[in-house]
Parts: sequence; C-alpha cells; structure tokens
Amino acid sequence: MIDTKNITVKRIDIHNQSEVMNWCEDFGCTEKQLTEAINSVGSIAAAVRKHLDFLAY
Repeated sequence: MIDTKNITVKRIDIHNQSEVMNWCEDFGCTEKQLTEAINSVGSIAAAVRKHLDFLAY
C-alpha cells in the first residue's frame, strides 16, 4: 500500500493574481500561456510545467 500522508501536490490557483504572477515568473510564461496550460492539463504545477516545457520545443 502506498503511504499518501506525506505527499503534497502543488496546485495553481488561477483566481489568485499574486500566485499567478509568481507561477508565470517561475515558468517563464505569460498569464495567457499559464491559463491555456491549466485549461489543457489541469492545475497541478508539475503537469503545467511539463506542458509548457513541451510547447517550448
């Protein structure tokens, strides 16, 4: 059985403007790109990063 007590998943709150700005800076993307990525893959930060990295190539 997998121990899930210590697993934390970072989610992006698209409704929190300061958080959006921080994620955009971290990912090196625009707010529009961040929103489109979230619409494509959901709000889990790791999935968004992977999606944006894929689009960069």
